[in-house]
Amino acid sequence: YDTGWVGRYTATKSEVHTLNINPSFAAKATDKLSVGFGFNIQYIEATLANQLDSAAICQDPQGLAGAGGFCNLNNLTLANIGTSTYDSSISLSGDDLNFGWNAGILYQMGDNAKLGVAYRSSIKHQLDGTANFVVDTNLQTVLDAAVPAFNLFEATGVIASVELPESLSVSYARNMGDKLSILADVTWTRWSNFRELTIVFDNPYMGSSTIPENWDNSYRYSFGANYKQNDKMTLRAGIAVDQTPIRSPEDRTPRIPGDDRTWLSFGVGYNMSSDMTIDVGFSHLFVDDTDLNNTDASFGHTVTGKYDADVNILSAQANLKF
Repeated sequence: YDTGWVGRYTATKSEVHTLNINPSFAAKATDKLSVGFGFNIQYIEATLANQLDSAAICQDPQGLAGAGGFCNLNNLTLANIGTSTYDSSISLSGDDLNFGWNAGILYQMGDNAKLGVAYRSSIKHQLDGTANFVVDTNLQTVLDAAVPAFNLFEATGVIASVELPESLSVSYARNMGDKLSILADVTWTRWSNFRELTIVFDNPYMGSSTIPENWDNSYRYSFGANYKQNDKMTLRAGIAVDQTPIRSPEDRTPRIPGDDRTWLSFGVGYNMSSDMTIDVGFSHLFVDDTDLNNTDASFGHTVTGKYDADVNILSAQANLKF
C-alpha cells in the first residue's frame, strides 16, 4: 500500500515466501492399493511493514514514560493523533527452516474409478530477524528529551512464531469412456491454529506485540473434467469453491483481506514424446466483496472499508521421465 493510505498504521507491506523441497516415495501395497510418503524441508521468509503514529507514541498509551507520556515530560507537544506528516515507520523481516511430512493412499475402485486420500502435516516456524525503524525528527526530539532516556526505536532483533496449517484431501476420479474423465476433490485445512501473531522484540523497552487473528478451519470443494482430444492433447476444465478462514470483518486486516473465492480454470496438456509432457493452465478467481472493520490492539486505530478483488493465475509445467 501507499505509505499515506488510511490503513497505514496496520499495514503498508506484507510479504511471505516459502520454498518447499518434498522428496517422496510410493509403492503398490496390493493390486488395488498404493501408498506414498513424503518429507518436507521448508524455508520461509517474511517482511511486514507499517507506519507508526508518532503523536500516539508521544502520548504513550502503554505507560512507559509514566503519567503524561513522553510529550509532557519536558512540556513538548506533537501534532494530533493520526497526522501523517509526522509518521514514523517499522519494517520487520525474518526467516526460518523447518520440517514436515505428507502421506497418501490411492485405491483402485474397479477398472474406471480411483479414490485418493492425502494428508499434509503442519509446519511450525520460528522466524528470527530484525526490526528497523525510521523515526520522525519531531518524535525523536521528544524521545531524546525524555528522562530517563528510552531507546525505543533502535534496530533490534525479533522472533515471531507461526504454524502453517495441516490439510486433508479426499479425491475421486472416474473414466466416463475412452476420452472423458471427471474429477472431484474436498480439502480441509486446519487454520484454527492461527489464533494470533506474536512478535517478541529483543529490546526490553519494546516487549512484545500480539495481533489477534482468530482464523477458522476452511474447506475447498472442486470439480473438473479432462477430455482426451487425441493421443497427444488433453483439454481440462474445472471449478472450485474455496472458503476463507477469516470469518469476521473485525478479524480481517489489510494484511490479508481475504474472502470466499470461486475458481474457474482451463488448461491443456500436450505429449511432446513418450517421455515428456507439457501442461499449461489458467485460473480466474472471483473473490466475494470483502468487508473490513478492524481495530488494532496497541493504539486503537480502526480501519473500516470494503475490498473488491479478483485474481488471475497463469501456470506452466513440464514433466520428464527418465
